[in-house]
Amino acid sequence: MPQIHNLPLNLPVRYCSAIGEVVARWARLEIGLQILLWRAMGLDNRQGRVLTVGMPARALFGALRSLKHNWVGDAGTETTIRALVKDAEAAKNERDAIVHGVWGHTKGKPRPLRILRMKFGDQRVMPRSYPLTPADMTTPAANLKELNKRADGLIRLVVAARKRATRR
Repeated sequence: MPQIHNLPLNLPVRYCSAIGEVVARWARLEIGLQILLWRAMGLDNRQGRVLTVGMPARALFGALRSLKHNWVGDAGTETTIRALVKDAEAAKNERDAIVHGVWGHTKGKPRPLRILRMKFGDQRVMPRSYPLTPADMTTPAANLKELNKRADGLIRLVVAARKRATRR
């Protein structure tokens, strides 16, 4: 594990772009998950925002896992929401590493840039680092894009189920 000696003030634009894509896709997923919760609870946007403004992702995940099939239409949709939440939790870990990571390089070797992980106590004292290129960040960004598509589909399912339920 190389020791990090230099922390550049400016990251190359391609790194900033890749990090930004992860940030933007996560933000969209997070609001999508909030909307999913709002719709399942029968709330409009204003009511929903009151409920979820400032809500940490873990709390949002817990609320979504708590939804029962009578709120979301059926047991299959409930199971699908739980699967989405599980995958979103995993994606959050990678997102957090990229977004909150510290970028640096070993002394005298400005390339490749390395990201420092400081998730656990021992890593806070001696951070672990590994190379992470903009190309490497396309995988978590693509994963977040797919999670967004799944969330969009679930929102449509839940809205349709609530409309059917109110017609009865």
